[in-house]
Order: sequence, then C-alpha cells, then structure tokens
Amino acid sequence: MRVLSIDLDYAMGLYIGHELSYTINQYDEWDSHPLASWQKMKDLSDIDFDSLEIDLDGIEYMWTAFVKALRNCKDVDFAYDHDAILYRLEKTDATDLEIINIDHHGDISNLSEFLCYVTDEDDPDDEDAIYDDTIAREKEYEYIKKYNKVMEGNWVAWLDTHNKLKNYITISEDRELEDDFNSFEFSNVEGYIGTYSRKNYNIKDYNFDYIFVCLSPSYIPPKYWKYFKFFIDSYERLTGNKANIIDKKYEMTARYKSLNKYLGLPV
Repeated sequence: MRVLSIDLDYAMGLYIGHELSYTINQYDEWDSHPLASWQKMKDLSDIDFDSLEIDLDGIEYMWTAFVKALRNCKDVDFAYDHDAILYRLEKTDATDLEIINIDHHGDISNLSEFLCYVTDEDDPDDEDAIYDDTIAREKEYEYIKKYNKVMEGNWVAWLDTHNKLKNYITISEDRELEDDFNSFEFSNVEGYIGTYSRKNYNIKDYNFDYIFVCLSPSYIPPKYWKYFKFFIDSYERLTGNKANIIDKKYEMTARYKSLNKYLGLPV
C-alpha cells in the first residue's frame, strides 16, 4: 500500500528550525489548544509572528504532488494533527506500507518527553550536560510498544513497532543535515530509506493508494491556516466529493485503548 503524506508545516521549516521551535517548546506545552497557544506566544514572546513568511515554493511543491497523486487516488483524508493518519493505517492488515512523507519533521521520534532519561547522571541539574539522545529515542520506542504512547511526532515509530512498514521516506525542505542525521533511524527502523530535500529527491511514481494531508496547527501561525482550507476546497472542486476531515487525535484514542486494556474493558 503506497501512501503520500503531506504536512503543511513543511512550508514553515525555516522558522521551525530556528526561533519558532524554541518559542513553541517554551509556551505551547502550557496549552494543547492551538489558538490559545498562539495567543500566549504572541503575548509573551518578542517574536513578531505576523512577520513570519510562509514558504510559498513549499506550498506549491506540496500542492503539485497532491494534485498529481489525486489523479490516481480516491482514498483521501484531511486532518489537523499527523497522528490522525493512524485511524486509516491501523485498519490495514498489510505489512507493506510504502510511505512518502512531505514534512519538516521525520515523525519517528518526538524526543521532547524523554530527554529526561539522558541527563548527566553526575549532575542532573546541569543544563549543558552532553548526552546521546539515542537513549531517549530507545525509551520512547519502549513506551510506544508497552503503553501505545503515540502522538503526532512519532506515528511512524508506531507503524514500525506494529511491523507495518515496508519503506519510509521523508522529503524535507532544503536544509543542511548534520553528519549523524538519520543514524538512529537507519539502525532501528525497518525499511527506513532516509530524509531528502525536494532538490535531491524525485517522486517518480504518483500512483498512491492513500493520500493524507494535515495542518499541524501548533507549527503554523493561524494567519496561514487558510492554505489547509485551500487544499480542502481544491479537493472538493477537483473531485466533486466532500472532503473527509478527521477532527480527533489518535494520541487520545490510543491512550484510552490502553486504559481499557489495562482494566479489561473492550478495546
């Protein structure tokens, strides 16, 4: 089963990789409501969010891939968060998922909740301690396997732990990657092919079985959410079909499934 996954935060990659990521991590954790979070960041940060420009070339790249794939695929979903893709992919018994993901993030390891496991043992309060985040990634995988702890930043790992991946590629925006980038993924994720920029990877076959498009509202200022609506409106205009919009998080579904399983209730 071939899957084209598109995350619109791809077009905000320049800022996600720099000042925006720090601000999001600092303030967004206070509130999981995207509109409230962006307002808090506006109130408390020195960044002029209205001046942040979206990458229009990135929007065009995603749009072109979407339209080409749409010619051959009728199975299409839209969602706010990327983990919602699992509502569709969990239903397949196939172990041959071939996924091309156009995204700023690789969505294999989220890391943020597990970095506490790699703090310097000699001085836990040393914020400058040098650590190998492989430990955090391994711990995150362990929690996905044991507790079904999945979210928008590690849904690919969920698929890997459920033996559903045949191969997986991320197409990121054009940026320099560190020498050891992908080292953990190559060693631990079955079928991981790599992360490429749109300049050095060409999608040769647009015959996909499933298309998924998400907004990732925590990484895109609300003024640019209109592009997500543009994708939805365009889909309906081009196909004549009503768009299926998934307005729930698989993270929460997986959480309650785990609780039901622990209590012996129907899953």
